[in-house]
Amino acid sequence: MRDVTITTTTPVSIGVAPSIPDLDELAEIDRRFASRPASALVAWAYDRYGTDLVLAASFQDCVMVDIVYKTVPDVEVAFLDTQYHFAETLWYVEPVRRPFDLHLRVMEPPAEPDDLWKVGTPGCCAARKGEPLARRLEAPDAGTTRVRRGTA
Repeated sequence: MRDVTITTTTPVSIGVAPSIPDLDELAEIDRRFASRPASALVAWAYDRYGTDLVLAASFQDCVMVDIVYKTVPDVEVAFLDTQYHFAETLWYVEPVRRPFDLHLRVMEPPAEPDDLWKVGTPGCCAARKGEPLARRLEAPDAGTTRVRRGTA
């Protein structure tokens, strides 16, 4: 048997992540899924992004957690612990995580608790919400959260 070298000038795509949709594609996706159940959009996103899809959940309610879990149960759920949640919110996380057996990642800010929230400075939200979420979403290609139509 002899060694064979193959040279090609045709580009080959091997496991390249799909690109982020541009505004035209987003408009088409919106049109296509506007009257379909949320689970159809979740399934489409998982088909496109696979395990790079992440659900950011505030645990104010569990509607989106339920939809995602029933559609693609292995999706990671990211919870932003701002260190200012009401105790009831934190108590709610575990009883929700347990029955769904969520792949839950708790994201915490790098800053110690302070009083910036009292004056509503943008720096507080940037440090407590923006930075942890940006850190988590550096790797995945897609994220989802619960946003009602018309409020985004």
